[in-house]
Amino acid sequence: MTITDHHAALTELVARSAISDRMSAYLDSCDVSKDADEIAGHFTFDGIWEGVGRNVEFGRAQGTAAIAALFADVPQRQPFTVHYLTNPRIEIDGNVAVGRWLCFEPSTIRQGTMPVWIGLRYEVDFREVQNSWLIAHLRCDTLFATPYDIGWGKEMFTAVTATEPRTSTPDPVGHQSPFTPSED
Repeated sequence: MTITDHHAALTELVARSAISDRMSAYLDSCDVSKDADEIAGHFTFDGIWEGVGRNVEFGRAQGTAAIAALFADVPQRQPFTVHYLTNPRIEIDGNVAVGRWLCFEPSTIRQGTMPVWIGLRYEVDFREVQNSWLIAHLRCDTLFATPYDIGWGKEMFTAVTATEPRTSTPDPVGHQSPFTPSED
């Protein structure tokens, strides 16, 4: 290996470490402080947070102000979360990268009244900005979401998602949202 090869390998290792640290810091902000501005601070100024697949109800926000607004009421709706990231795959191309993770998340939803197990898939685009790797586009999909006492063995996809929609209004055909506790 040449000096140039060693430098390139070292640069990639440093970038991988910084990207992993950024993702961990982002989820720490989601789990510990739950401060919406702190969460948004992990994104580029034009960054995107997007719920996809079964997590599409949570929405999509572009720009740090919109991301902070998206997360403003999460501490009330989802007061307990612990994100355990696994299976990291990071591909770097200059000052951009794509990271993919699986996530296991014990959580409580419905204003803390329903403990659930959640499995997530993250696909995240990163961009290096002034020597710091920031999230440019985060996509979050729910692989399973089930009440902890039932478990995914009996009910892999229950009427919960990793993140609940902000409203509980009936749909246009008059069905009650599955995210609203019944009054029974």
